[in-house]
Amino acid sequence: MLSLLGPESVARCGEGPDSFRAAEPFPHLVVDGFFAPGFAAALTDEFPPFERGSCLNEQGRPGGKSAVEGLVGLGGAFARVDELFRSSDFLLAVSAVTGIPDLLHDPDYHGGGTHENRAGQELDPHVDFNYHPRTGFHRRLNVIVYLNPEREESYGARASCTRTPGLSRRSVALHLDTRERPPEETAPPHSTVYVERPLPFVLHAGARPAAAHRARLSRALVRRRQHLERLSAREDQYSQQTATLLGELLGRGAPLSPEDVALVERAVAREDARLRALYDREKAFTADIVALEARLRELPADAAAPPEALCITGRDSDLWCGRTVTVELSPGTSARILRIRGAVPAAHVAGLGLRAEVAGAPGCELLARPGGLDWAIPLGPAAARGEGARVTLTASGAFRPAETTPGSGDQRALAFQLLDAEIE
Repeated sequence: MLSLLGPESVARCGEGPDSFRAAEPFPHLVVDGFFAPGFAAALTDEFPPFERGSCLNEQGRPGGKSAVEGLVGLGGAFARVDELFRSSDFLLAVSAVTGIPDLLHDPDYHGGGTHENRAGQELDPHVDFNYHPRTGFHRRLNVIVYLNPEREESYGARASCTRTPGLSRRSVALHLDTRERPPEETAPPHSTVYVERPLPFVLHAGARPAAAHRARLSRALVRRRQHLERLSAREDQYSQQTATLLGELLGRGAPLSPEDVALVERAVAREDARLRALYDREKAFTADIVALEARLRELPADAAAPPEALCITGRDSDLWCGRTVTVELSPGTSARILRIRGAVPAAHVAGLGLRAEVAGAPGCELLARPGGLDWAIPLGPAAARGEGARVTLTASGAFRPAETTPGSGDQRALAFQLLDAEIE
């Protein structure tokens, strides 16, 4: 089966684990041409269409990433790559170059399989789950093979998760496990833990933040609120499951062991800690709100606003837009491209048509699928000469949250979220 590997992969099979262990910032290897050229071409040609995979995001809504976990079911080249991954020759070779003994193939491809990320789809830094949910084995190693022949070094770091501009990023992934793991490397079971990116700018006292700063701050806070909502929902599930199991334990009528008592005490202490944290957050929120309101009262309402290159109208404070939004580029600023980034909600199941009209430039159109939105709009020669520009974005449809989300009273007609706008 190793004949499916490329020459560099075969050469690496004879190496020891020194290179893997010494790599920064974590042990890893980068292998160009992982598969034999002909086999890589077959995988690329037979890659499943986006619509075949699961494309639900963390909120359970359609997004810009699609995954097919069952490689065998894809047949052809993917059935052969499954044979490779499960073969003893491959597992022994990977053990030799990583120093991790007794690696096991995951027949479930849990979190693995084929992955396709459309342009605009982001992947935050994260720590993966550490135990297989079915077998309980230790997750030890990720094998990710990118299948984009168009990739260039300018698209991002070689081992990063940066999206490919204008293209889908396609890959096949496998997680290798072991039955045991050194105790010093273990931790209690956890799901995948995502870490939000820091702000892409630094504020200094005396600085005049531009519109782009406000937009990026709003985007960062929106992302964090969504992350908190997901974690809070998961925490509620864990809390309810713990309460149910403890109720069953106490209902068995058997004498309680010291471990039983400790479990009850930990559950109560954990809920007390959550309550204290929420009360502390409430006090911190209210203190900041009072300080912000006082600061705004200090500033004159007619204070001269700092000059801004972009002015956006038609977008609400929560970054939602109706069917029409306007972006104006002030005179004196030279630009050729307006790049907008945002999100198309799952309510637009068949996609959302967007049209951009720029005076003195040909209009352009885009069919945006649910998920991330990343669109580069040509501005024309006048904007390039610094004469300013007015870009009108028109969406083909809108939805009312009150009609699509139970319990929502939001009657606005919303098309998409405009998270950020930049000129290039």
